[in-house]
Amino acid sequence: DGEVIGMNTAIVAFAQGVGFAIPSGTIRRVMEQILDHGRVIRPWLGISGMKVNESMRGMSHFNGMKGVAVARISRGSPAHLAGIRPWDVIASIDGRKVENMRDLLENLSAAGIGSSIKLEINRNGRLLNIPLELMEMPEHYLEYRR
Repeated sequence: DGEVIGMNTAIVAFAQGVGFAIPSGTIRRVMEQILDHGRVIRPWLGISGMKVNESMRGMSHFNGMKGVAVARISRGSPAHLAGIRPWDVIASIDGRKVENMRDLLENLSAAGIGSSIKLEINRNGRLLNIPLELMEMPEHYLEYRR
């Protein structure tokens, strides 16, 4: 239909033409932010996490859970202020399931900075609903990450 669905970013020629692309929705969101603010602004939860995989599900702490396990929390971040703890498992954001980091980042990006969201957290087998407000990642954190 002549609709843009993505933009090629890399092609691995020796891999029988395998390519990578950015979805058009992401391109549109990033382009609007660059035009409006001169840079890309992303909502910040303030965690490092990992998908709860098969080997982790066998551990007593994770006991069959699905979602993103919180490994580390940045001091002063929305997650820290809301009381998220290491090894909490984020199961959903505003009722939308989170099974991996991509799901988590897509849901945060869709919500936007300043949005109030509700995380469903699995903490040692107890489901908790934790409200928090997303903020923009502080510049000093960006400098630290580079």
